[in-house]
Amino acid sequence: MQVVFLCGGVGSRMSPLPGDKSGLKFLGKTLLEHQVETALAAGLSDLVVVANRQNADALEGILHSYTEARVGLAVQTEPSGMGGALRAARHLVEGEVIVVSPGDVVDASAYQSVLSARERVSATSYLLGTKVGRYFPGGYLVLDSNGEIRRVVEKPGPGAGPSDVVTIVVHLHSDIEALFRHLADER
Repeated sequence: MQVVFLCGGVGSRMSPLPGDKSGLKFLGKTLLEHQVETALAAGLSDLVVVANRQNADALEGILHSYTEARVGLAVQTEPSGMGGALRAARHLVEGEVIVVSPGDVVDASAYQSVLSARERVSATSYLLGTKVGRYFPGGYLVLDSNGEIRRVVEKPGPGAGPSDVVTIVVHLHSDIEALFRHLADER
């Protein structure tokens, strides 16, 4: 199973902090370093990082220190969201994939949650979410009466969320080709 870290976006909500989210230092390490180490602690060592033109060299330098991991780097040439980032890495991914945003700081239990869900329920995708008590500018999950995710509404605006559950970007896709077909249909 591969873990794809989405590091190609621009953290506009991080202003006035400089740089991209994955390169921000927290407790002496970048957010990407924390998340790579979390993935490794969860037993996942086949990693793909999607960078942008501005941060690719810096991220490649960070990744060289993880000799215990198999690491691939893809460059997203223009900001086009998570779907664009995944399309940029298409040549590096296969099989089952966990997609992670290093800006969503999680511990190894997040990985274990989606892996455990995959063992219990047959689906093509598993998304991690959390309830929020007030507006958060993220992806809100539309849930059916069984609690199954029907779709994600991105940044709907204060008071317009379809639920009180937002996605944390630790998404497991058991059929990456089905995901790529879906992404192609969105274009």
